[in-house]
Amino acid sequence: MMNPIVLPEGFHLILANLVATCILLQIQISISMKYRKKAGVSYPQLYANKEEQENNPAAFKFNCAQRIHQNTLENFPAIIVLSCVVGTTFPLAAAILGFVWNVGRVGYTYGYMKAPEKRNRYGGHLASFSGLGLVLTSSYVTGRWIAAELGF
Repeated sequence: MMNPIVLPEGFHLILANLVATCILLQIQISISMKYRKKAGVSYPQLYANKEEQENNPAAFKFNCAQRIHQNTLENFPAIIVLSCVVGTTFPLAAAILGFVWNVGRVGYTYGYMKAPEKRNRYGGHLASFSGLGLVLTSSYVTGRWIAAELGF
């Protein structure tokens, strides 16, 4: 018989953050699709090429939208793992850091579409800071696990 998995109180808040990120990704997809159509970039081309981008403002916006979505996809797997690791011991901290990461990603999305050269001003740094918080806290949690296993 398998032992049941018992999640700590408040773990549902972490899952709510992860679902919110999935919603954000869907919004980013819709922004990308909007500019893909305006730019006339057909599938399977992932980005508008440099010439298209220089001659068509919609192609530049499309590339920005694609980069926003891609960057969120690049970070999301680590956020999932780190949030779950931290959440086993500090669910409220993981939920807060995940919420701040999502707020930062929304700001990053807005900033990148408004002024790509200033994208981090609108939330990129906030997302990075909260991601770092998850890295450090998960390192502490896993260090405690390892120390306990070794009898320290």
